[in-house]
Amino acid sequence: MGIKNLNKLLKSKCNQGIRNISIEKLRKKYIGIDTSIYLYKYTYMGNMLECFLKQINHLLSYEITPIYFFDGKPSEEKKKLIEKRNSQYKKSLDKIEEMKKELEQLEKIEEPSDDIILQIHLKEEQIRKKNKSTIRINKNELGELKKILKNLGIYYYECNGEADIYMKSFSQKKLLDYVITEDLDFLTHGCENILYNYNYNSEKLKLYNLNQILNDLGMNYKSFVDFCIMLGCDYSCKIPGFGPKTGYKLIKEYKSYFELKDKKEIKIPENFQYQESLKMFIEGPEILINKKMLKLQKDNINKQELEEMNLNIRIIEKIIHKIENIKYEFNILDFLHKE
Repeated sequence: MGIKNLNKLLKSKCNQGIRNISIEKLRKKYIGIDTSIYLYKYTYMGNMLECFLKQINHLLSYEITPIYFFDGKPSEEKKKLIEKRNSQYKKSLDKIEEMKKELEQLEKIEEPSDDIILQIHLKEEQIRKKNKSTIRINKNELGELKKILKNLGIYYYECNGEADIYMKSFSQKKLLDYVITEDLDFLTHGCENILYNYNYNSEKLKLYNLNQILNDLGMNYKSFVDFCIMLGCDYSCKIPGFGPKTGYKLIKEYKSYFELKDKKEIKIPENFQYQESLKMFIEGPEILINKKMLKLQKDNINKQELEEMNLNIRIIEKIIHKIENIKYEFNILDFLHKE
């Protein structure tokens, strides 16, 4: 879900903090991938594993080192949201069945009029769109993806919780230069450089730079986090009447949640979870990893295993060739754990 309506405000206020860049500018960088976003996106596209191979091949074309992060068990704070999503999922399945029955009735009509034909097309489109909200990730394919990464020598990290919290720690320790995601609460977590609208068929994407965004908004990081929590996030409900425009004016005036919470302009709901949300955004796990561990491991490439996985061997060969030809400059700091 992310932060409600945050992007709309950022687009209107942040002329310097958001800009279009070419992927060429990212050459030789270490980039963390918010894998869950693309698991759903590529599953919807129809061939999840091949889409990931195309993504890997595209990134390697610019000597980018990708690091894939996988979600673990959700936090207690996020379980209510997941329960709500599961309820919506069941309702969507029921609605799809209802629409399919309506479609069947329309298709039974002999010599349908133009109006009926139009209704059939509209119903098919409604079903297609509704199906998008019922996508579930195949656990076998998820295991296959990890196997592909392992046999290509590409580092992946299985998080003990939500990936964004771990990617924040990697970013703040300068182990990652950028993060690719479609979820802007990575900014709230404190990731400095977010790459948005990534597409392996395009050379253009958007860069969200946290420091410049804060400068454009005229607020510090703590005020920004409070602002995002009050807009509504994965860990708490939103505050009624605290939309992006009104909320922005209020946080600019009062600077923090504690200065604002008792003012007459807003009414805090009883189930508003400020402290729990703040903890999730501010705190992060300890990471005992150095940059050398994130590099592409050519010695770990296992072409035989990959050939036995019934994959697009042409893309596999391109990827292996690129990995084998990537050269890293020696840096003694790569061997040290970042404090």
